[in-house]
Parts: sequence; structure tokens; C-alpha cells
Amino acid sequence: MIPSELVMPCQGKAGMLDLLIKSHWYKCSVSLEGQHLGITLDDDIDIITSQGDTDIAIPSDVPSGRREVVVNKSVESGGLGISIKGGVENKMPILISKIFPGMAADLTGRLHVGDAILSVDSQDLREATHDDAVRVLKNTGGQVKLEVKYLKEVTPYFLKATLLSSIGWDGLDSFLIPETGRAPPASPRADSRSIPLHFCMVSRQCVTGEEAARCFEIFSPDQKSSCVFRAESPGDAADWVANLTSAIRETLAEAAVLAGKSLGCGVGRMGWARVQQQEQITSHSSDSSFDSGTSSGGGWSQALLALTDSHIIWWETVPASPQQWSQPSRSLRLIQTRLVNHRSPIYQTEQYCICIRHGGEDGVSCHVIAFDSKSDQAAWATGVVATTLNAARRVKKWITQVGYKGRNCELTVDSDEGFSLKEAETGNIVFSKNFPELVNSSDDGARLLWLEFRQSGEEELDLGKNPKPLVFVIHTFLSAKIQQLTDSTRG
Repeated sequence: MIPSELVMPCQGKAGMLDLLIKSHWYKCSVSLEGQHLGITLDDDIDIITSQGDTDIAIPSDVPSGRREVVVNKSVESGGLGISIKGGVENKMPILISKIFPGMAADLTGRLHVGDAILSVDSQDLREATHDDAVRVLKNTGGQVKLEVKYLKEVTPYFLKATLLSSIGWDGLDSFLIPETGRAPPASPRADSRSIPLHFCMVSRQCVTGEEAARCFEIFSPDQKSSCVFRAESPGDAADWVANLTSAIRETLAEAAVLAGKSLGCGVGRMGWARVQQQEQITSHSSDSSFDSGTSSGGGWSQALLALTDSHIIWWETVPASPQQWSQPSRSLRLIQTRLVNHRSPIYQTEQYCICIRHGGEDGVSCHVIAFDSKSDQAAWATGVVATTLNAARRVKKWITQVGYKGRNCELTVDSDEGFSLKEAETGNIVFSKNFPELVNSSDDGARLLWLEFRQSGEEELDLGKNPKPLVFVIHTFLSAKIQQLTDSTRG
């Protein structure tokens, strides 16, 4: 994932690919236009194979002329059990495009996909629009007389349409997608399919063996559907993956902008990753709690990440509304986090990881986030660090109530001024220390925090709650101060 301002617009791509439908490959024309992928099956499809994959049988003994078929509707369903396409507005007759097994039309044994409906109960449909035909068919009685004529030449058309209807997915209804992008491009061919790419994922792990380098897979946002393609060569497959990835990145960058405008906050980036939370870490030393190895946690799960100007948050699914955005699976306040190196062998299968420690009310938690590429890993790591330091400079102060030598006090940690402790009742200053005077910090993971300063030595503070949030804030403020000094020196 890269920031929206650095995303180069996808220039589009078109070409021939093989598409896996059920267990067979079908040649198709594929075009990448903006944020949609158009698919049109080749005219020269294998009729025998496609009949098996669509459950559409091409009859061999249908009379060539007109014929009448009487359909008796079932009491239970009350319908004919057919779907229709066409209409005068489409320059097509009213055609039966699907017959539902076991329903009234199917039970006649005399109706077929590809039959043109010329009339219904003597009402002429030859010049009817699609809506007119639907209305007439819905208003029929228990017994319906259809005048039909089989059009053999349209059967391959319906075979292709039926094959394509079994793949792909509809667009998301989410505030993160502009309304103009939720619908497919206008007037697609009826035997074509347009797949929205918003919040999709691309994988190269779909096929094993000799053909693996030629194949790639596009997953729907909910990961319940996918399309597997096969290119002519590994190079062509890699080119398609690069173009698709670029198009999907555009949708994510656009989503980040829309989220920021809708929610009134900065959203730097969004993207998919795999996350794993490790076991809760108990440590008395702030140093060891940041830099020790991590223990094995639960399994990996797919998550949609967002990096805002104050938090890193993620969800299992794409949030449809601002309300769902406010209910993430996990939300980590950046000034209470630290990006650390992971050295555990359990991550060897996940090459491109970042590890985030978070100091919360329940202690320190560790979250490992895995990406698909080194560039994504680097971009997210850089983004998390930079945004965390900016958040620290913006927050500047952390104030908390503490107990000190039997007195109720207020501790202020200021990113510029350092540490200040004053009595709650009188406001008298107990001590004031600059950041450079801090030598070490440690805590008991429950309520006590020890701050060791030059000359004055160690001070014990009782927070009455887990000190980890404050410990992490102190370290974040220190990091921001060091970075600021470094930038000044370079300048």
C-alpha cells in the first residue's frame, strides 16, 4: 500500500486469458477499465463442456416452427419457474434464459433455454419490452398457454451468460466507495460480466505445478468468491497482476480520502493484511517488554487495516458505514505503540511482517501484521513510525493522577518540558525533570512505575492502575524528541 498522492493512475489493460469455471478453462476477452474488470467469453466455446458446467441441455429434436405449450402452475410456488431476457429495447425477442429444475415449466418437458416466447395466453409479445413481458407473465392464471419458437442460434449466448453468472460478485454498498463507482459500467453486454475491484485482493498462490507461474486469482472483498485466470506466459501473468494491483491500490487510496472527509480525521492509508495477536506479555522492565522475543499466539486472520492520524485500526470486513468504522476488531492508539523487530522462527512462513507492541490497560499486547510484498511492508512500517511521531508532537502532554509517598499528586509528561509532579490539593511542585535527566524506567505491570533520574535517583509512583499506557507514551515522546533533534541537526 502506498499513499494516495503517490499512486499512479492505472492505464488499463486488455487481452485474452483463460478463466477457470468449475473444473474447466474457458478462453475469454478481459479488459481492465478503471476500477472494474470486464470479462467476455470467447464465441468459440466448447458447447459440450459448457452444457455440463451450466446444466443447459441443447435439444436435438425440437420442431423448427412455432409450438404451443400448456404450463400448469404448482399450488406451492405459484410461478412458471423461468427467467427471461431480451425485449424490443434490446433488439431481441423475449427469450427463456433459465428453467428452474422441478418447477412448472421444467415439468412440461417441452420448454427449453433459447425458446422465444411469441405470445402468452394469446397476448402477443413479439414487440414487447422486457418489463411488459414480465408483467404479462406475472398476471397469468393457474394454467398458461405459451406460444414459443426455439432459436438454436441464441443457445451459445445463454450458455456464456449462464457460465459468467456463476463467477464474480456485486459491488459493495459502503461509504468508502463513491456512488459513481458502485455500479458496473453502463450497458455491458448481456453475455459479459463486469467485476468491481474495490477492496479486492490478488494472489499468485491459486495453482500449483507447471502452470503456477501463468496463473493468478482475484478475491472478492469478503473472500467468499474468486476468479482464477491463466495467461499465455509467466510474463503476461505478472503484467496482469501488476496492473490489477495498481487498480486496487487506487480504490484503497480513494477509500482513505473518502473516510477522512466523512469522519473528519486524517486517514493516511488502507490495505489488506494478515494479523496475529500474541499472548499477553507480562514484564517488569519497560525495556524488555519492548524488545524481547514474542510468544506464539493464535492463527492468522485476514483484516482490512487503516492508519489514521491517531490510531491503527482493523476490521474483518469492509465497514459499510461510519458507525461500523467506529466498531473495529482492534484499535491501537499510536502513542501507546512501538514498532519492534520480531525474531521468532514462527514467522518464517510470513516473510514481510511488522510487529507492533501496544501498552494498554491490560498490559502489553503484541500484534504481528503480514503483507504480500516487501514494498507494502516498508510502506506500512514507515507510515506507522512517521504517524506515531507526528501524533506525539500533536498530543504533547499526558496527565495522570498518581500516588507519591502517601500524597495524591498529578504527573504531567510533556514532550517538550519533560516530567512535572505536583500535589493535587495545593498545586505545589514536588519535582520537575527534563527528559535528558531520565536514566531508566521500569514497572510492576500492575500499578507501580519507577522513574530513575540523574542525581536525584529513583522515584516510585503509584498509578492505581496498569502503568503500561504511560510507559509507552514516555518512550514515544522520547522517540519524537530524538527525531526532532535529528531533523534539526540535519537542517
